[in-house]
Amino acid sequence: MLNETQIRERERTMIHYGNDTWIEPEEYTYPSGGLKRRAKAILRENPHNPITLPYGVARIVRASIADTFFSVPARWRGVKGFLSVEDDILVFKPEANPEQCRICTQSDGCRYEPS
Repeated sequence: MLNETQIRERERTMIHYGNDTWIEPEEYTYPSGGLKRRAKAILRENPHNPITLPYGVARIVRASIADTFFSVPARWRGVKGFLSVEDDILVFKPEANPEQCRICTQSDGCRYEPS
């Protein structure tokens, strides 16, 4: 259990974004070796994955270490996805699911074009 000083220090080191979203720094993943950290992100819809989630709502997700400059692998309740920043807000988008995507076919590749 963390004491009050530890809680304040942890909140101070978090990376904050708009709309009360945040992610813990990478340093939190190393002591345990689990390479996991927490983030609070807004759930956003991915047109390539037609699953139903409470989109537009902020949730705590389990994040990993960034695999590219602009996205971080993450999970929320067993749903794989990634974190990214859109309009200064941290968002979670589920991964594309080519088997269930209504826009694409596996043999033709992605045909989705955002408007």
